[in-house]
This record gives sequence, structure tokens and C-alpha cells, in this order.
Amino acid sequence: MGEEENRPAEEKKMEEKKVEEDEKKGYESKGEYAQQPQEVILKVYIYCEGCALKVHCCLKGFQGVEDLLTDCKSNKVVQTSTLWDMTPNSAITMSLGVVPIPEKLREGRLRWFGHVLRRQPSDAVRRVESITVDGARRRGRPRRKWEDCLRFDLKDLALTEDMTSDRKVWRLKIRVTE
Repeated sequence: MGEEENRPAEEKKMEEKKVEEDEKKGYESKGEYAQQPQEVILKVYIYCEGCALKVHCCLKGFQGVEDLLTDCKSNKVVQTSTLWDMTPNSAITMSLGVVPIPEKLREGRLRWFGHVLRRQPSDAVRRVESITVDGARRRGRPRRKWEDCLRFDLKDLALTEDMTSDRKVWRLKIRVTE
């Protein structure tokens, strides 16, 4: 019985030693191990040293970022931070001023659409619009067509096909601000 009573006391001493060791190492005093710094490699298109400096300054301001290495040649940014202090991707893209990909794709589709509609009806690009393909379609749900995407894009931005005639106005309306 004496041994059983001594065990909890010994276990308490061991836990206290672990807590003291954790505090010396810089971990939390609760005995839970803090997250070790982790390296995150970001693929970023960096064209020059000025771009690298700008990315470095933007990312350095985030909470939890301990170290940053930018490499222009391999287009990589190596970020060392702790997992508890990691920031979500949306916060990084907002701070860098990056436009969401679907919006940029929509801009490209609408730019091409305006270009096509400003061409003469006899041009090859315009004649392709009226081509019909013979034969049966595949089983399952039909593929999403370019025309369907355009219809949704025009509806979302409250645009009409008539607006494409004035190129400057059209570009202003479809432009995504960065």
C-alpha cells in the first residue's frame, strides 16, 4: 500500500519537472507543447527583386511569421511560422492585393466576347458561333458551354450584348480592380 501512495506523488513530481523543462524551452506553462515552427513553401511569381521585396514586406507583417526567404529564380517564398499563428490563404491574398481567380477568368471571357462581337459577321470567329454539330451527345449531364458561362457573367454584371460596341465603356465595366 505504501508503494501505491508514493506513485501519485512521484508522478506529480515528474509532471512538475516536465512543466519546468517546457518553460525553459519556451513552451506553454500548461504542459502542452507549443507548435514547433514549420516551413511553408509558397509558389509566387516573382519577376524582379522589387517584387520580392514587396512580397517580403507584406508577408512579414503577419502575426506568427518568424522568418521569410524569397527566391526570384525558383519563384518560391519560404515562410517559417508556428501552426497556431498561421494565417488563412484569404488573408494573405487580400493583403497582397490578388484578385480571386474566378473573377479574373470572367474578365478574360468577357474581353474575348466583346472582341468577337465587334468583328464583322463574315469573319471566321463570328461564323463559329452559328455552327451546329451533327450526332448524338454523350450520356449524362451536358458539358458547360461557353455561351452558358457568358450568359451568367452578363447577368451577374448586368451587362448586355449591345454594350460591346463601345470598347472603352465595355472594358471599364468588365475590368476587375486589383
